[in-house]
Amino acid sequence: MSSPASWERRGDQVPERVRVAADLVDPRPGQRVLEIGCGAGVLTDVLCRRGATVVAIDRSATAVEKARHRNAEHLAAGYVELHEVALADLRYDGPRFDAIVGVDVNSFWTGSAEEEVLRVTELLAPDGQVVLVHAPPTGSGTHRAAWLVPAALQAGGLVTEVQHHGDLICITARRGTAA
Repeated sequence: MSSPASWERRGDQVPERVRVAADLVDPRPGQRVLEIGCGAGVLTDVLCRRGATVVAIDRSATAVEKARHRNAEHLAAGYVELHEVALADLRYDGPRFDAIVGVDVNSFWTGSAEEEVLRVTELLAPDGQVVLVHAPPTGSGTHRAAWLVPAALQAGGLVTEVQHHGDLICITARRGTAA
């Protein structure tokens, strides 16, 4: 098993969906990122190594503990906060986020995403971006996430764009501009 420090250097071990999400966020040093559904903390680690300060959430205590272990160095340095909470239940009073990112977060397309979209719009900085990357099952063709996620975000007043990177569905969103 490789150490967390080697994840970015050994790109073959970072899953493609994580690399694509990190590339789309393209964090600059000091950029504030909210990661939704952080799982074991791989994307959290990559974002921190690229200079971001990350607040990572997951509704699973097991996932948060794995992320805490993988990102111990970043936690100690103050670059990561971890919280066991679902996005719909998140109450956060800190500064708004330059980017909000999630990989394979199904809460935007498995049911009503009204609360999740409300949290995103509350937490996103005025010029911030949302990046959601989904890896549909192999051979499944166009996945419903490709139209349900943009529709949910658009209902919250965000302007969306859908891109495909190989089999990955990548949805980016920003606030709409006044006419």
